[in-house]
Amino acid sequence: MRLSRVRSSRVWLVLLAAALVALAGEPAAAHHVGAYVPRDNEISANFKQIKFSIQARKFDVALRLFETGAVRGEMRAQAARLPAGLEEATRAAFVAGDGPRSERCLMVFFAALVRDLAREPVQRIARTLSGLIEASITAWR
Repeated sequence: MRLSRVRSSRVWLVLLAAALVALAGEPAAAHHVGAYVPRDNEISANFKQIKFSIQARKFDVALRLFETGAVRGEMRAQAARLPAGLEEATRAAFVAGDGPRSERCLMVFFAALVRDLAREPVQRIARTLSGLIEASITAWR
C-alpha cells in the first residue's frame, strides 16, 4: 500500500511540475524566440490584397487593386531605381491573367525595395567609421 502511495504522489508531482513548466514557459518561450512581426504599412497591405487576388485567379480585382493602391504609387516613386518598364510589365501580366509573371514582377519590385533598405545601414556604418577614423587621425596629430 505504501509503495502505491509513493508512486501516486510521484505521478502527481510530475504532472504538477509539467503543468507549471508549460504555463510558465509559454511567455518566456515566446519572448526568447525573438520573432517580430511588423505591422502592415500601406504598401504591404496592398501587396497582400493583390497577392490574394492573384491566388484566387481574380486578375481583374488584382489589376484594380494595383492601379489604385500603394504598390503602384511606390513603383512610380522608385521608378529610377527599378528595372525599366516594371510597372507596365506588372500591369500587362494582370491584364493577361498571367499569375506567375505577375508574381515575378512584384518580386522584382520588393527585391529592389529590400536592396535599398539594406544599403541604408551599411552607408550609416560607413559614415560612422569614416568619422571615427578622421577623429583618430586628428587626435593623433
